[in-house]
Amino acid sequence: MTACLADDDWDAALFQEHLAMVRGTDVPLFWINTHCNQAVLEQRVRSPERCQSAKTKLTNVGVLQELVRKHRLIQPCDSGDGSARLVVESLDVSGEIEMSVSRLMGIVGLQSFA
Repeated sequence: MTACLADDDWDAALFQEHLAMVRGTDVPLFWINTHCNQAVLEQRVRSPERCQSAKTKLTNVGVLQELVRKHRLIQPCDSGDGSARLVVESLDVSGEIEMSVSRLMGIVGLQSFA
């Protein structure tokens, strides 16, 4: 599952629900906050491919700027009792997709087959 959870009470409660699903198991919960350079992010939002896509995607740079200004990603933490395997990482996705995928695979312990 992927989600974009902001630093507010509703999203914090949702995070706790997901943490509860893995509590008491050997299953890790990977929490990876992705970050992108603002100029790169704006360029991607304006891209002709994105604007012409049939998918419903954000294409308004002004809306993007307002979202980034108003919201911060949640900074998760577990209860500290050791009952859940929470892996918290950060991933810069400003570069080429292949590099981001390679880094992500490294975070989750997979090897690249390229």
